[in-house]
Amino acid sequence: MKRLRITAAAQADIDILLLNSEETFGQETARRYRLLLTEALNRIRSDPERAGAPSQSGPLSDLRIFPIRLARLRIRPAERIARPRHVLVFRLAGDVVVLVRVLHDAMHFPSHLDEV
Repeated sequence: MKRLRITAAAQADIDILLLNSEETFGQETARRYRLLLTEALNRIRSDPERAGAPSQSGPLSDLRIFPIRLARLRIRPAERIARPRHVLVFRLAGDVVVLVRVLHDAMHFPSHLDEV
């Protein structure tokens, strides 16, 4: 399994996501979202080139995107988030998976990836 490095921007994304989840849907939903994020991160660490994490084209060609919904089925049914909408944006750097951002799938990704 590859090591994981989380950028400051990605950590801020996670913090905001979990805080908003708790404020909007409650503590239990935030806990389940954290569980799903952990599973998704473990999936990209174990196989970062897996299907569902294609590399992008153009100036951001070193980035990969993994929809966290693809990790949902690995969570017990009672613990699942019904329709998770976030994606992990990451790159490979040798034996390290660098989590660059965690974005909502409705966002215009390039405008949130200018600084990476």
